[in-house]
Amino acid sequence: SHSNWPGLKDKRWHLDHIFPIKAFADYKVIDIQIINSLDNLQPLAYDENISKSDKYDCLAFEKWLESKCISFERKAQ
Repeated sequence: SHSNWPGLKDKRWHLDHIFPIKAFADYKVIDIQIINSLDNLQPLAYDENISKSDKYDCLAFEKWLESKCISFERKAQ
């Protein structure tokens, strides 16, 4: 029922981590249930997911972690 699904269901798509696994590793968050939580997953067009790679917005990620009351170590700048 994800909002991306209707436009992708008949195309080549990936199940994407909105915040990539690398982000969790960078912040030393290792709980697989948090990394793979449904609100961190989305269907995404194949090409878009490949080009996205492991890029993410640090501030948005920190806000997401804080909204979940997840403790983390701030990434070294």
